[in-house]
Amino acid sequence: MFFTDYWALPKGHENIDFVDIRCNGDVHLFIDPERIALSQHPFAVDAQRAIEDFFDTLCRAANARDDGTLYHLCSFGQEPNETHFGMSTYHSRGKGSSLDILMPIVDEMIERGLFDSNLVTQLSDLHLWTPNFHYDRLSDLTTNIVRHVLVDYTWEQYKLLGLPLPDYNEVYEAPYWDTDNHRWTTCAFPRFCCDDYPILLVPKVFVGRQMLSSPSELLQKYALSYRQQEHLAQRSARCHVKIRRNGEEVLTPPTKRELYDTEVKGTPAKGYLLNLGREYPQMVRELHRDHTLQFATREIFMSDYELDRLLYGHIAFAG
Repeated sequence: MFFTDYWALPKGHENIDFVDIRCNGDVHLFIDPERIALSQHPFAVDAQRAIEDFFDTLCRAANARDDGTLYHLCSFGQEPNETHFGMSTYHSRGKGSSLDILMPIVDEMIERGLFDSNLVTQLSDLHLWTPNFHYDRLSDLTTNIVRHVLVDYTWEQYKLLGLPLPDYNEVYEAPYWDTDNHRWTTCAFPRFCCDDYPILLVPKVFVGRQMLSSPSELLQKYALSYRQQEHLAQRSARCHVKIRRNGEEVLTPPTKRELYDTEVKGTPAKGYLLNLGREYPQMVRELHRDHTLQFATREIFMSDYELDRLLYGHIAFAG
């Protein structure tokens, strides 16, 4: 059952500002901190403030090797069931990243020097380099950070739609990132429910099928391009010689497919990325710069049509 079904609202994302979640299961979408920053949504300002403050606190603790603060920072990565986003195919399972999973990942990032080498420039970079931290765990962490913003957003949407608000005694305890005190805080939040399932609404522009910045994009568009330049500069044996019509010889680099097949295939892709990232740390900033440039064409956000197709499939609905 979708949220709009439960409340008898018009179906179709052109009619709503939020993702029409499946109340009794998960939608294969993820909250993306980079999309939040680029969205210019009215609720993005507070969300981005919390995300940046958490990230700044994490970087300071990592650089200082402050294990106590790192332990606290890694203690709230569990999957939040209220958004109904994630990998579960039916019921929300609430696994996420527990402390015993997240703490070793951050320790590994510190040991590899990721915080010292400008390879981690914002929260969305955390999943680019380590094999055990993927976009689903980044989404869970981000959701916990901005939970208070999502609660305020859901409250506003209920009021705009004329839906009954929860009673003041209908609450649940959950964490959020407190920007005033730079720490996790547990708070009693109003419990929004849909057919007895707890829910939180999320702006459409906050989500994607995966993160905007992905290891595969960083590899294909940036890392392999730098490797092409290296081969060309070294005039390596993998370069190709082309003969122009005038007889002039032109040296061209190996294709990205050739480089992938000979240098990446069969090896951990994130390990390959990390080695090139240390040599060319600027490629991470180039990745985010290009996403910012794409903002003008709105290519970075899911369209209403994409959301309709993903959630409803071929189900007919009134536009």
